[in-house]
Amino acid sequence: MSRAITRILTDSAALIDPQWARDRGVTVMQHRVTRNGITYRDGEDRWPGPALPEKGVPPASARVDAAPVEDYADAFQQLARSSNDIVAILSSSAISPAVSRARKAAAPLLGSRSITIIDTRHIGLGVEILVRAATELAEQGADGEAIALRVRSLRQRVYAAFASEDLMALSAAGILRPAQGHLGRMLGVVPIMTIEDGRLAATEKVRTIERAIERLSDFGAEFETLEEALVLHAASEPDARSRSLARQLQGAIPGGADVRLRQAGYHLSEALGPTGIGLMIYSSRTLSG
Repeated sequence: MSRAITRILTDSAALIDPQWARDRGVTVMQHRVTRNGITYRDGEDRWPGPALPEKGVPPASARVDAAPVEDYADAFQQLARSSNDIVAILSSSAISPAVSRARKAAAPLLGSRSITIIDTRHIGLGVEILVRAATELAEQGADGEAIALRVRSLRQRVYAAFASEDLMALSAAGILRPAQGHLGRMLGVVPIMTIEDGRLAATEKVRTIERAIERLSDFGAEFETLEEALVLHAASEPDARSRSLARQLQGAIPGGADVRLRQAGYHLSEALGPTGIGLMIYSSRTLSG
């Protein structure tokens, strides 16, 4: 029986390192953001990050979008020439249209090729971890079914928490209702957000960004076993707050696992606004056990 040849495809909201993807043969479909008539392609163009608006002025309108159906169709056609199976591991369908576009593009090939499309219900590190695991299995000769089974078993082991003072950006992204954003600005609160059912949701509110960073650090310290920790900053470069959170986590997490600093990417940065900060953790043990 011939060895399975399985190809992995993902999208750039997974924050996969482009060089790693090229070296491992992983296809990355590029998201892009359009602001003030200029479109930036994730992984190709240096994106300035969300702009700081003037006080009380709504942020400049920006539209983050996945690659078009035609690009997915071209990618599937190309991968089908050299593989038995294709596994697409994509960012949450509640955050990005990547899943729906991939499904539409894959439909004409389903009779001749095995194409599995996985809605990770996550973004960033939550997708990156799954792509790395899938790539290792593919290199070992696993078929698409075995890879999909493993990937789905790992989905619940990535945790995320975010904070942002930019309530206008949170309202524009649908994380807060307009009335909540207005009231929050009046009261001076800072929302803490997690990813619930595949989408960003405000789950707690504190009074200052400093307290929010403490809560993010406390969240990271809850894990008995922690393989990876990633501090995300919405600004194009890490600021004092993101560096401070990374230092706090480095000292608090068990085993001294390395904490990486990373720009949050198009989707999260636009949703959180320029002051957004976040933490993503991969743990082999869930919080419940």
